[in-house]
Amino acid sequence: MVVSRGDCSIRAFKYAPSGLEISDDLIARTKETVNALSKEELMKELQNTVKQLDFSKKMIHLEKMSAVGLLTAGIAHELNNPMMGILNYVQYCMEHTPREDKRYPVMKDAEREILRCNSLVSDLVSYSRMEDTEEKGYQLENCSILLEQTLSLLSYRLTESNIQVRQHLAPGLPPVLMNPNQIKQVFLNILSNAADALKPCKTKWIDIRALRDGRFLKIVISDSGPGILPEILHKIFEPFFTMKPTGKGTGLGLSISQNIIKMHGGNLECRSSPGKGASFEISLPLSAKGKSHEKKNTGH
Repeated sequence: MVVSRGDCSIRAFKYAPSGLEISDDLIARTKETVNALSKEELMKELQNTVKQLDFSKKMIHLEKMSAVGLLTAGIAHELNNPMMGILNYVQYCMEHTPREDKRYPVMKDAEREILRCNSLVSDLVSYSRMEDTEEKGYQLENCSILLEQTLSLLSYRLTESNIQVRQHLAPGLPPVLMNPNQIKQVFLNILSNAADALKPCKTKWIDIRALRDGRFLKIVISDSGPGILPEILHKIFEPFFTMKPTGKGTGLGLSISQNIIKMHGGNLECRSSPGKGASFEISLPLSAKGKSHEKKNTGH
């Protein structure tokens, strides 16, 4: 529907691009505004309307975050006790297993992942409360090593699904000041989603690229999946939004991942089109410590 007055016109949609519904009352008031106001006044009124819609969108996001807070509080309570029990059993077995035993490294991996799960529950609670981590647990880490560890965790799943992984990591990548558990979780979320998306595909590959781009380290993870429809691409980072069947996903993975990258001063974006797969681009800032560390290593 187009509402016009002189050389001004407004096209009123039932739904805004952000997905927020515009009421019939708002459309009616828009007609009255067009007829009653001058061009300058009309533009000012439209700007106020846009601000109101933006505020409404932010309020919806805050309500979702409140729901995440309630959910994660319950998860933390229910998971912490059994996870600590499992950790105690694993550590008991490690104490009674010689280090040269081939089962010992498997137990060590299990211990590391249980500790990571405990840390992730804590990180999820912090995320839902929008708390500043203040660089808690931050240290200089090499993203190449974290990618290898993540791929190792997914190796059985990727092999069983006949998914080819192609890595193109630039040599001599500098370390990044980060919380390694959080960044590893980002890699795991994106790679797991890619593996899920590739299930119905005949051609299955995941491409991982890492390079230095000015003051940032850039990691791009692409796949040969079916891609994402344009009308839902802007929703994929929203809490609880998922394209997976009911019971197969919480819709929190990408939302958590984006927040983690933002807390590191970086950016996470997705580019996709139907039939051409999806590409997730992670940008992490190279800290002053990371640069000095890089120079020191280069000198030797």
